[in-house]
Parts: sequence; structure tokens; C-alpha cells
Amino acid sequence: DTVDITGAGGIVFSEDFTRQSLREVTLDGSGRERWLSRGMSVDRQPSYARGGKSVVFTSDRAGSLDIWELMLDSGSLRRITDHEGIDWDPYPSADGQALYWSSDRGGHFEIWTSAFDGANPQQATRDGFDAENPSLPQAGDWLFYDSSNPKLDALRRIPRGGGTAEVVVRGETAHPEVSA
Repeated sequence: DTVDITGAGGIVFSEDFTRQSLREVTLDGSGRERWLSRGMSVDRQPSYARGGKSVVFTSDRAGSLDIWELMLDSGSLRRITDHEGIDWDPYPSADGQALYWSSDRGGHFEIWTSAFDGANPQQATRDGFDAENPSLPQAGDWLFYDSSNPKLDALRRIPRGGGTAEVVVRGETAHPEVSA
């Protein structure tokens, strides 16, 4: 919103970047709501975990985009991923054993997985271009994700234990969610 140009061909400007906070609202008609995060960080992409006892989300609160967990009863906060690359789109498995997310830590976005505490991160997809937004059905046997690979833009799935990805539906899917 502010620009200044020097005679030496330099430019300086400020960028207006909106912060994002997390808020929980009950759907029981009581009108109860509470802020889960507020401040100068960008907190986004929340997903309930541990049977609704916590929320995993993406935040830049430590200087890079990583995955964090907030315990809803105590308000305690812990960082799950800690990498200079972008880690976002967190999706916890229904059994609470694993966490899936999108990351560019290998040079382009792929789906990564680890134990729920972030231990032993491993690349789960080999899309080769842009695999993001993981989702698992309740049974947890397949990992679904959006592929923006120009060779075949599609919703794809891969067996949770690894294997070959297959096309579910062609076309732009952006943020797939899979029902139980």
C-alpha cells in the first residue's frame, strides 16, 4: 500500500497481508463460540484431531508455514512439523496414528505423512508436480489428494500403505473431502 522508488533503481514497498485466526462455533443453537487463536500469525486450515480433543492447523507463528496442534481443553500448543519448506493442508487419520499434509520440502508440492507427533516424515505421493489437500475416508485405506499436474489434472487416490496412484475423477478438484 506504500511504494517508494530511489534514483538508483530500487523500490521499497509494504505488503498488506491479512492475519488469520481460528474460531470455533457450536452448531447446537446455543450460539457459543470461542477464539482458538488470535494475534499477528496466519493460522488456517484447521482440522479436528484426537476425536475432537484437538485441532491441527497451519501457522506461520514461528517464521515458516508448519503444522501445529492445539489441545482444546488446556489450550496447550505444540509444533508438529519444523521445516524450512511449506507444510500445510494438515489431515489427521481417523485412527489418530498418522498425519498427512502437503509440503514443498522436496522442491514441489507432494503429500507427506508421519506419525501423529511428526516423527519419521515420509513422502507419500510421487505426483511430480503439485499434489495437495490430502483426505482419507473413515476406513483409512486410501489417501485421496488433488493433483494439479498439467499432464492429468485430477482427484487421485493412492493406497494408504503406498503404491500406484489412480485417477478418481479428471479435472480441477482444489480441496477434496472424502466422506466416510
